Amino acid sequence: MVDPNLGPAWKPDICKFVMNYQPNGTFAVSVDPGHRTAWKREPYYSGLKRISGQLLEQGIAMFVEDSVNKIIVTPNEDVIAGGANDVPNYEILRDVRAGVTSYRVKIES
Repeated sequence: MVDPNLGPAWKPDICKFVMNYQPNGTFAVSVDPGHRTAWKREPYYSGLKRISGQLLEQGIAMFVEDSVNKIIVTPNEDVIAGGANDVPNYEILRDVRAGVTSYRVKIES
């Protein structure tokens, strides 16, 4: 588990996804194919947004992988980066204004 404070609702049999660090230096949220939108339900969605911000501060991108899409998640946007089996070419741009950090995903073709 990424954060022991997440609690039992975040166990894969309940939330319907598994979270783990990948060998390529990213963080994956692999969603149960029978529950493709499970990650969008609360409390998961806001929790994943918060976790994505923490990861990005360490230079780690979060990908949600459902049976159809690979989605890059940042605190302020979700961007479809390609199909579930694609290896996207992307850049995450960080902007700090008035002490507020935001991120923008740029998909390169």
